Amino acid sequence: MDASRKEVESSKMITLRNVEEKDAQLIYTWKCDPVIKQYAMDHDYSTTLEDQLHDIQCSLHDSEQDYKIIVLNNEFSIGYIRINWMDNNKKKAWLRFGLGLHRGHGYSRIALDLYIKYLINIGCLRIEAEVYSNNSASQKILESLDFLREGIKRKAHFNGTEYIDIYVYGLLVDEKR
Repeated sequence: MDASRKEVESSKMITLRNVEEKDAQLIYTWKCDPVIKQYAMDHDYSTTLEDQLHDIQCSLHDSEQDYKIIVLNNEFSIGYIRINWMDNNKKKAWLRFGLGLHRGHGYSRIALDLYIKYLINIGCLRIEAEVYSNNSASQKILESLDFLREGIKRKAHFNGTEYIDIYVYGLLVDEKR
């Protein structure tokens, strides 16, 4: 099966839904995952179930945020996509994403592609993301979705043993293929 056909079939399996308070336990579990902590959090990051519930509640009442759950086969919640900040006109957005144990199957790329199409439909012009230099998987995903590496925050993240770079990515929707 060629790659484009595989992606079309996989895209039927991925949907997005709004985060709900009941997702706090799941998000707490993901954010305690050593892989997610290594590639997306501070080395000494810790959270509680109550912290995650509070974070979800705040996001639900903040017009500058949007929080989606990635769902596989209309049944399994496997990750999240989040806009932590969006300007008042909904023209610029700062993107974050994470996947639980279902990494390596292309689901993040499919979900992000769906979400970017949603952002374009609501009039967003620019989407930004930051990725640690040791997270080559997320770099490849963003680059495959036409994000350009626009800059480097040199030695901006301490991973517990050394300072590493953070890559700054941007997507202008009028440049998306």
